Amino acid sequence: MKMQKKKKKKKKKKKKKKKKKKKKKKKKKKKKKKKKKKKKKKKKKKKIMKKIMKKIMKQKTKRKKNGSNLQARERQHQTEQAKITRSHWGSRLLAFSLLPFLASSLDILERADADADADQRQVRNSAEEE
Repeated sequence: MKMQKKKKKKKKKKKKKKKKKKKKKKKKKKKKKKKKKKKKKKKKKKKIMKKIMKKIMKQKTKRKKNGSNLQARERQHQTEQAKITRSHWGSRLLAFSLLPFLASSLDILERADADADADQRQVRNSAEEE
């Protein structure tokens, strides 16, 4: 009888120990979950801050490029005028600079045509002679 009682007591003790261990694990899991949530929140905040900073930087660069609206308009007008004059003179200059090249290429083409005509004449003459 005494032996049986002792065995029962031992079993009870083991069960209690197991329960304690389980409780500890739960606590750790909860802590981990909390940490993960905090990390996620921090990441979200960082992302939002990055987006905001990008927008601010873009605005700053735009301001730097334009200055005031008046200055920007003047600049734009000047660039348009410059483009027009460039294109006008550029096309003329290009034509003049290409003239000798075009002339030489035309000469080459004419010579090639003349050579081809001569070859055809020779072929015809040889065919007629035969």
